[in-house]
Amino acid sequence: MHALAAIPVVAGTYWLAKRMGTENERHLSLARVAYTWVAAGLVVWILEEALRAPWIAVGWIVFAVVLSLSTRWIRYQQLAWQANVVGLCAQLRAYFYNYDLEQKLWGPISLRIFTISLVAAGLYFLSRKAAPEEASPVLPPSFILSRPPGCWPCLHGMNTQWLARSALGHVCAAPGNR
Repeated sequence: MHALAAIPVVAGTYWLAKRMGTENERHLSLARVAYTWVAAGLVVWILEEALRAPWIAVGWIVFAVVLSLSTRWIRYQQLAWQANVVGLCAQLRAYFYNYDLEQKLWGPISLRIFTISLVAAGLYFLSRKAAPEEASPVLPPSFILSRPPGCWPCLHGMNTQWLARSALGHVCAAPGNR
């Protein structure tokens, strides 16, 4: 079965989360959380199966941005948390896979530079727009996402453009660009 065949299931789970009716408010809240997280997980899986390997992180960050924008339109804060988790997945994918790409995309631009730059731009957007309202003002999830994985334990020292700067550093340090 092709992954795109699961799109109606994703639409159905989001629809169920929106249209569920029950007398118990706590049950309704938990069911909405469960359905939206399942739908987000399915979309992440669909993108992983449908896209070529170098573009998976880009697809995930685009989905995270869409979730972030959806949070503002429909005022459901779980989507902001999901956007941050999907953004973290995109960041990890870009760091562990895209960072080692050697393919050329167009002229002097490598696929590594292009995909990591898109992920960095998406992470920067998420760091500014995907903070859930109920997040702690001391340490919102977007703060953690804007730091590199090696810096998470110390949570200081770098700003939100670490991935973009590392991509730019590879452009400048590439053997053909000196």
